[in-house]
Formats: sequence, structure tokens, C-alpha cells
Amino acid sequence: MSFAFRKKSLQSPLHRAFDFWYRWQGRVFFALFVVLLVWSGWQWYQDFYVYQWTDEQKDIYKNTKLKTTLFHEDAFQRTLDMVSRRQSGYVTVTGDDRDIFNAGN
Repeated sequence: MSFAFRKKSLQSPLHRAFDFWYRWQGRVFFALFVVLLVWSGWQWYQDFYVYQWTDEQKDIYKNTKLKTTLFHEDAFQRTLDMVSRRQSGYVTVTGDDRDIFNAGN
């Protein structure tokens, strides 16, 4: 009686998954890159050529931007005054007129 034993694969499913990933990773990343490139191009096209803002939406956007970018002149003037006070404090010269190079005289 002869028994033919087949070699049974003892690879775990995790090992097979890593083997699959090792063989196909380049193709998977290339496919993801192409999908991302196509999606980005589509978004760019939609944003620049097929925008759908009404005149009312444009006015609302302009008004909100105007409100958020107001110039606070009084705070700016206070900051300028503080900077000029600091600058005048650094400009004043102390009264030390000693000559350190001529020690004997």
C-alpha cells in the first residue's frame, strides 16, 4: 500500500496577506495615485469652471470677509506709541564718559 502525501501548506492567512501585499504594493500605490490625480483634476475643474454661486451668496461672502478684516486703528496707534516709547528708552545715552583705553590719565 502506498500513500501519497501531499505537502500541506502551513502558511498562515496573515503570511499570505503579507505575501500578496509584497507582490502587489507597487500596483496598488500606482492605482491610488491615479485615482487621487483624477479626483484632484475633477475638483480643480469644478472649482474654477463650474462654480455655482449666486449674486446673493457672493454678497454674503464679501460682507463676512469685510467684517472679519476690519482695521482696528486705535489698537494699532497704541502699539505704535508703545514702540516709540521703547525706542526712545534705548536711544538715551548713559552719562559714563570714562576712557578705558587711557587708564593712567
